[in-house]
Amino acid sequence: MIYGVYKDITRHRLASYSIESTRYCNYSKDKFNNKISFIKPVFYDSSWQSNEYYGVKLTEKQLKSKQWYNCMLQIQNTYNNMSELNCPPDELRMILPHSTAAEVTMTSNIREWKHILSLRCSKMTHPSVQQIMIPILKHFQFTMPEIFNNVDYNKDFPKDKYAKFKLENNSEVF
Repeated sequence: MIYGVYKDITRHRLASYSIESTRYCNYSKDKFNNKISFIKPVFYDSSWQSNEYYGVKLTEKQLKSKQWYNCMLQIQNTYNNMSELNCPPDELRMILPHSTAAEVTMTSNIREWKHILSLRCSKMTHPSVQQIMIPILKHFQFTMPEIFNNVDYNKDFPKDKYAKFKLENNSEVF
């Protein structure tokens, strides 16, 4: 889950949440493979790298993607440098962006899931939230069609931008 959008999702009071804390995670250690995991925003276009390599003029979208990538790289380098200066994770987390990945476990009853998904899968919802919630809705529609098939979602949202998520048994969905 994207760290910055957890605020949109945890507004639902009839659910229970457990979110990985950046306060106690030191991403410069082996447990995290010595790197911060970033979730690419919906606007991200990775073709900028090959176009730049071949000298092709970058589009506006590719330029934005390149800027985002360079910013995340700079944040990771700064984070690691500060960690080498023995800054505790409490201080290190203050430089982490909204794109920082964090694991979230969310539990709720079926009625509340239906309510949450009807709100968080619409076109009016932030794209980063749709990126997470639409695949969850589609999974529920597949496993419990009699309950979730009438929940509408933004069908124009690009399928290649859907987030991947894992079930309790660690099987990956989508």
